[in-house]
Amino acid sequence: MFSSSETVMTQHRLFIVDSSAFLSGKLLTFFEPMVTTESVKKELRRLGKEDVLSNYPNIIYTYPSEKDIESAKELAKQTGDLKRLSSTDIELIALAIKMKGTVVSDDYSIQNICKKAHIPYLSLSEKGISELVKWKLRCRGCGRYLDEKEVDEKTERCPVCGSKLRLVRRR
Repeated sequence: MFSSSETVMTQHRLFIVDSSAFLSGKLLTFFEPMVTTESVKKELRRLGKEDVLSNYPNIIYTYPSEKDIESAKELAKQTGDLKRLSSTDIELIALAIKMKGTVVSDDYSIQNICKKAHIPYLSLSEKGISELVKWKLRCRGCGRYLDEKEVDEKTERCPVCGSKLRLVRRR
């Protein structure tokens, strides 16, 4: 099953591949050239699944620039996905920005940011997102919604009452 922001075409283009794509069990040999980060390799190693990479001897490992990472974080703030993403996810989005590639991932937060930024993406095992979602942090105590300017990766408490925050979906 492929779900995407666009139809898979036979033309040659670059694919930025997430851990979820490698873990899907689908052979990805038609995604050439493939690029990922060392962080994906480490994630797979941590899960005891690094051996799946041996199926892809031509995979390219690279790292995005700090500028592209900041751009990816800014996009994640705009959709409210920043707290839902790992540093590896941010790196993949940054690579897609830098290299203008297609992201291959079943991660809905990655897809959400790709949709917002008009970055092409493919989902392998899941349906994929059908609409852009905006997430907001809301205080469990006073019910206040935090503005995206008040939020970073470490924000956990309401700046007004100090209660814990939770992510809620806003359309």
